[in-house]
Amino acid sequence: MTETNHIETTLFNLDKHRPARICGFGSASEHEQIRLREIGFAEGDLVEILHVGLFGRSPLNVKLHGTAIAMRPNEAKMIRVIPADLHRDVGVETGSTNLEVCDIHGLPTSAEKPCCGACGSTSK
Repeated sequence: MTETNHIETTLFNLDKHRPARICGFGSASEHEQIRLREIGFAEGDLVEILHVGLFGRSPLNVKLHGTAIAMRPNEAKMIRVIPADLHRDVGVETGSTNLEVCDIHGLPTSAEKPCCGACGSTSK
């Protein structure tokens, strides 16, 4: 996890079956970013790791837009994410954009949660 945002991590480090919102591309070159975008990865999208390989977490099976995608660990390390349950703009149980869900479940309020800005959320 990075020092600038304590909950931001990479897709590679994300726990299995924990949805997250993409907030950017880390050390990816322009060519690698274009390739990831062509596959369908974009800021604000929800992703989830469905399965990890036994040796070095390779390959990773990732769910994106309802489709399972196999990817290498080095590709997953380029994708920065915020876990959905910690992201300001995502509901806890439904996965939908609902700011009030956090208050119901006793989690930090939406004002206390960070936002990557990629989801289009303007309230901070």
